[in-house]
This record gives sequence, C-alpha cells and structure tokens, in this order.
Amino acid sequence: STQSTWVATSHPINRMRFLVQDICELRRGGWKQRRLSDPSTATMNSITTTTSTGAIRVIAKATPPAAKPKEGPKPASKPQPSSKQAPAKAAKPAKEPAEPEAPKIPLLEKEALTTKALATIQEFVLNPDDVENPFLVLKEEVAKEQYQDFLGSIVYSTMANTKLIKERQVFSRLCQLYLHRGLINKEICRKALEKTIERTIEEELWTDVPKAWYNLGEVVKGLFVGKVADISVLTPMANLLIQSESRPEVVNFLEGVVKHVTQEQAKATDDSELIETPQFEIDYKKFQDVFGSVVGGLSSNKKQKPKITSKEELISAIEDIRELCEE
Repeated sequence: STQSTWVATSHPINRMRFLVQDICELRRGGWKQRRLSDPSTATMNSITTTTSTGAIRVIAKATPPAAKPKEGPKPASKPQPSSKQAPAKAAKPAKEPAEPEAPKIPLLEKEALTTKALATIQEFVLNPDDVENPFLVLKEEVAKEQYQDFLGSIVYSTMANTKLIKERQVFSRLCQLYLHRGLINKEICRKALEKTIERTIEEELWTDVPKAWYNLGEVVKGLFVGKVADISVLTPMANLLIQSESRPEVVNFLEGVVKHVTQEQAKATDDSELIETPQFEIDYKKFQDVFGSVVGGLSSNKKQKPKITSKEELISAIEDIRELCEE
C-alpha cells in the first residue's frame, strides 16, 4: 500500500523503516523465511539485500570468534622458595654525593719554596702562639708533593745561617704541629733530614759555614727532645756521609749532635724543679747502635761495637770514629 511504501522509504526512524521493508519482502516471497546457506561463515560485507526501491541494506552479523590456537606443553613451574632459604639482601643505601675536590695547588719553584719555608719559621718565632698561620701556609699554599722539600728547606736554611738560633730551636715544635694536624708523618721528617744531608754534601756547605754540622745537630737534638724523631735516624744520615767523598765530615756531624744532646741533658738536670723544662734523658743504648753501625761502615775489618753507657764513653766513641776516618 501507499502508506507501507512511504514507511519503507521515508520514515525518519531507521528501525521502523527496515522492519516494514522486511515485512514487504516476506510477503512478496510467499511468507517464507529466507535463510543463508551457511550463516556461520557470513560476514558483515557479504550479507546484503536489495529493497524494492533498489537500495542496498546491510544486515549486521557478528563474526564468530577465531579458534583458539592449540596449546603446547606447559612450562615447568618455578620452584617455590623454601622457608629455610636465606633472606633477600637488603638494598644498599644510596651513596651520598661526593664533595667537590679542592683545586690542586701548583708546584713551587725551588727558590720560591725556600723563601716561603724560611718566612714561615721566622713568623712562627715571632708569634709562637699563632699555630694557625704555619698550618694554613703548608695546607693551602704548598702542594703535598713538596711537604718534604718544605721541611728540608727550613733545615738547610737554618744550617747555612748560624745566626738563626731560635729558628733551629722551634723547628721541632713546628713539626709537632704538622704531625698533630695530620699534614705530615715521621717518615717525611726523616726523609727531609736525609735530603738535607745529601744537599749539604753536594754543595759542600761546611766550606762556607764551618759550624754547619753543629747547627744541624741543634735541629736534630730538638727533634729527639720533642719525640718527633728517634735517635736511630742518625744511622742513615751518617751512612750518607760515609758513602760520600766527605767521610771525615761524619765526625763533625755526630759531634754536633752529641754536644747539643749532652747540653740538653745538663739543662734538664739543672732546671729539674721547673715544670716547663722537659725532662730529657740520653738513650745511650740507641747511640751505641748508631755508632756501631758507623764504625762498621768506616772499617773494613770487623771491629767490636763500641760500648756506650755514659756521656764520657759517648765522647770517646766519637774520637774512635775520628781515628777511623783518618786511616
């Protein structure tokens, strides 16, 4: 009818329009339901029908789900952790950011290092209570590689100038300061002394400064009293002289040390009532070992090690060494 035709072609609601179209088609087909040959294989693109007006209508049909792939052999299940197993390691704490490195101190020329070293010890003589100034000079103005040369420059400068008595006397206190603050160790002190001996031999300082060895003895004595160095450091220092062409100078060196050590002993005895005066006792056993090593280095024959138990025997041992040097 006209009304059904209008509904099938012009009705604004799609559902009503398609429903009327299906009824019209069913009536034209003798009221027989149209079936697809294989609905299971039909797709949305293949199911179409033509209306009486020639329009193509698509009937949506859900595509059957794809077949599941065949399952392979199941993987072996992971063994469950035993209750006896060790507990998991705790995560390491995050590292704190490293502090920025201090700028590297440039190396000083030999002359500049000597000037700075001498100025430091002289300033320390003028202001003995100001321990920060010499500490900061070494820490912030001198490279670590030159600490030994810095100390050696002080020793050599005070050896070369007999007038620098106070500088030689406070050198051990300056070393104590550096040791206490952790800038140096006793090995650096020992090597500084040995290097000073080498430089003195090379430049033959005693020809211009006759009291050079006596001055060095004063420096070394202070190190013994302040317990910065041990008497045993005399052995390698004396051996440097023995192995050089200046063997007789070993007597002057040891004599200078002994004179200052015995003077310090006498001073400690006279001022024993004063608390400020350090009590210093000569370790004759260690001097005996040092002198025995020197005698062995000077003599080709195996001489008996000198026996030293008193100040008189110590001075006598020096005379024996003098005779060996003159042979």
